[in-house]
Amino acid sequence: MKIIAIITMIIDHVGLFYFHEYIILRVIGRIAMPIFTILAGYNFKGKLRLSILYYGSILYLIQLFIIVPSITMMNILIPIFLGQVFLKIFSRYLDNFYFSLFWIILLFYLFPLTYQKLDFGTMSILYMLGG
Repeated sequence: MKIIAIITMIIDHVGLFYFHEYIILRVIGRIAMPIFTILAGYNFKGKLRLSILYYGSILYLIQLFIIVPSITMMNILIPIFLGQVFLKIFSRYLDNFYFSLFWIILLFYLFPLTYQKLDFGTMSILYMLGG
């Protein structure tokens, strides 16, 4: 699964930076995020990995000031870290069906408010919850 996610992510970035006219490259690339976040949720062992936040922040600053200043969206590492924080805080309550359902509905409805600045918005946390 990780190899599929990496390949589709490379296709997505090639489409974003080099071949804007081929939308199919971006469509194929959209497969990467759900796979990465589901795997991140599945493999989460209860310990926050600050290195994810560190590398995500460094990459965001490089993108913001050097590579493509016009694209202000954060990379996927920041939402993965936020998903880890969410899972760390609420892990003992997620066995409760109604508690989980509440958060699924809330995160789904928060998506339109969060997708502009946070890459893939709250959907990344939802996918991690699914993992």
